[in-house]
Amino acid sequence: MKLIIQSVSSAQVEVYSDESYSERIKTEKIWSWILIYFGVGKTDEMREDRKSALEKFTTKIQTLKLLSSPNGKIEIPLAEGGNQILVISNFTLFGSYKNGTKIDFSQSGTFSFSKGVYEAFLQSLKAKGFEVKSGEFWADMLVSSVNNGPINYIFEL
Repeated sequence: MKLIIQSVSSAQVEVYSDESYSERIKTEKIWSWILIYFGVGKTDEMREDRKSALEKFTTKIQTLKLLSSPNGKIEIPLAEGGNQILVISNFTLFGSYKNGTKIDFSQSGTFSFSKGVYEAFLQSLKAKGFEVKSGEFWADMLVSSVNNGPINYIFEL
């Protein structure tokens, strides 16, 4: 699994029914804290410890000092700094451009497995007390955000 975690002052996702973006299904917004892009890779399917690893990972996210204090230092854990998180599924995190000019997504996880892991990730964050909002897995979405800092973290499990 790979995550890009961004500290944001606002973020929004609009979910649409098709690629033409003609019919909006839902809109989710947060006004501060964290936007997470979440990707599942093919190698995640082979992990025997994936359930406990995901639980450890969300605990780590909860306790990591990712947010800026009023004095500008990054020293506040998510659990203390706020509780809104917007999570967006993103298979392109496993894209590779090593050969040629076309990006290869063959290392992204399969649809059914990745959807289950994504939903388990959302539930694990909710169980930690976060207010979790999300896009829709495998949907056409427009995501917008105002990044603080910019502060971006990339994590791999």
